[in-house]
Amino acid sequence: MKLFATVIVCVLFAGVSEGQSFGYASFAGATGLSLNGAAQVDPVTGNLLVTPNATAQSGRAWTTTPVYVGFGFDTVFQFQVTRTGTGADGMAFIVQNSVSGNAAAPIGGTGSDNGYGGTPGIANALAIELDMYQMSSAPYNDTSGNEISVHTMGAAAINAWESSSVGRVTPPIPMNDQSVHTLRVNYVPGTLSIYLDNMVVPVLVAAYDFGTGGTYVNSGTPAPGLSLPNGTAYVGFSAATGGLSQSHEVLNWTFASTNAPVTCQTGNVGAGSLISPEQVLKVNGSSGGLQHSVNATVNSSLVVSFDAFPLGAVQPFIIWGMIGPSAALIPLTTPYGDLCFIPQFLDPFNPFSFTLTDCIGLGISGFLPSVPGSWSVTLPSGISIPLTLTLQGALIDMGMPLIMNAVTLNIIPAPAPTISTVAPPYASVGATVTITGTNFSNVASVTFGGVPGAITTQSATQIVTTVPVGVPCPAPLVVTNPDGQFATRNFNAPAINTVTPGSGAAAGGTTLFLLGSGFPAGCSVTIGGTPAVVISNTPIQIVCTTPPHASGPNAVVITTPQGCTASGTFTYL
Repeated sequence: MKLFATVIVCVLFAGVSEGQSFGYASFAGATGLSLNGAAQVDPVTGNLLVTPNATAQSGRAWTTTPVYVGFGFDTVFQFQVTRTGTGADGMAFIVQNSVSGNAAAPIGGTGSDNGYGGTPGIANALAIELDMYQMSSAPYNDTSGNEISVHTMGAAAINAWESSSVGRVTPPIPMNDQSVHTLRVNYVPGTLSIYLDNMVVPVLVAAYDFGTGGTYVNSGTPAPGLSLPNGTAYVGFSAATGGLSQSHEVLNWTFASTNAPVTCQTGNVGAGSLISPEQVLKVNGSSGGLQHSVNATVNSSLVVSFDAFPLGAVQPFIIWGMIGPSAALIPLTTPYGDLCFIPQFLDPFNPFSFTLTDCIGLGISGFLPSVPGSWSVTLPSGISIPLTLTLQGALIDMGMPLIMNAVTLNIIPAPAPTISTVAPPYASVGATVTITGTNFSNVASVTFGGVPGAITTQSATQIVTTVPVGVPCPAPLVVTNPDGQFATRNFNAPAINTVTPGSGAAAGGTTLFLLGSGFPAGCSVTIGGTPAVVISNTPIQIVCTTPPHASGPNAVVITTPQGCTASGTFTYL
């Protein structure tokens, strides 16, 4: 490893990779496209003819090489559909990372399923379908004959069934009216925005991420993401005509990837023997996906781990860190691979760099034990958030230094706790109270009217505690997380909402209904200071008989066994 530290004497600073872009004002003589099936370039117009105006046609056009999509892209194309009679299936803009690459095509279903579905369809794909023929029968279940629908089955073979849609809309504009239409697709990780003719206001916004997936519209179940190890995929068009006839033409097309990965993030462990480098550095079991990013909150438990490659091998390694996201740091090119930043052992005076663990023997004091495996860390309170850290490292394999992947750790504010139920909502000293809700820290505190309650068990959704001595009436029950965020509910707080009837004879004997909340068993009632006879007592209603009293308004007071009171008014006539 000392060789690794001394050889890097000439430092080459590398910038962040830029995205890819291309454009076709016409497809005549175009390069960079692979056409299959019925797809062709019209020799007269120069338009991309995804299918000609004939029955049983199925065609596709792909970029010949993959482009960056996983980090964001923006694409615009104009299309025109000519039809005979009621027209035919429709077309689609597709992102796919099929093993067939630029030759991807469905197996079976020729001339239908918009050119991408079938038995089976193209695998590892997402299709933005411009559906122009309604197949209302199962399993298609189209909602209209003029529909934009986003379909995916993750890495599995795609189909054109609405059960595989993560977003759909019936646009106000007929797409097969023989006019030229403009479609724009803008992808920001987590969101697909689709525009039709109006390039400002989207006609459809679908929550979908190529890495984490989305939710199916029909079932509400999770939809998987695609397998895009490097964030790249083939993009292009498909179309089909089925038993009817219409042409599907693309007049022009521009595409721009709005971001690209920072090349230093992927590392080079196993690069010589694997399709893509092995992601050996992980936080909470994840290398952060395409963005190499993991979120955590203050006082949450983290597990930082190093998985040796090949698995099971014992290799010297070092893991270092830097305050700041990898995209904002200055990458460093070395003879052994790209680093996202200059590590502490090369720049010991940088106050923003640190070493997590040194299992090589450079003599650097780290925060974690210098032994292989995984380490549990609890982020302490008092950290100024939001805070971003970038972790990376190196290992020695057969005497050769290799660079680990980077992981960006975003320490973000925790969501505020919420209380849904307190059971029971009233209790005496020493009684057990169960609080259910959300976002409870594993070190949250509970107070009853400012008096701390002893916690017996707690989780993110439930806290079990006991009522302490000295709880006032009524007492706000408060759950407080270490970051100061809290949730509160009333405890030991009886309340009278209505007194029915509101008046009665001075001689007494009126049956009185006291409606409200917080009435534990064993409540007593007085009217004008004179005890009433309690007939029944439920948590929301007490029924009693009025005692004799002089004419005039008098206070009705309910007293709980805990000594808490609630008041109303009854008038003797």
